Amino acid sequence: PAQRHFSISVFGNIKESITIRLSDASGRPLELKTNLQAGSTVIMGAGLSTGTYYAEVIQGKERKVLKLIKIN
Repeated sequence: PAQRHFSISVFGNIKESITIRLSDASGRPLELKTNLQAGSTVIMGAGLSTGTYYAEVIQGKERKVLKLIKIN
């Protein structure tokens, strides 16, 4: 869980850029970070209220969804 923001470190294939989509529990898109490189750390969700969120990390044909929780 995080109180202020989510810090997401991404690792993967050096040749392909990475995209992260942050959405709320109902799937509504909130933030988008594109053209990230492997080894990057991204700060997301600083202005969001308490709740459950999802970060979809995409690189090429690979996709992973992370469940994120923001607390007071």
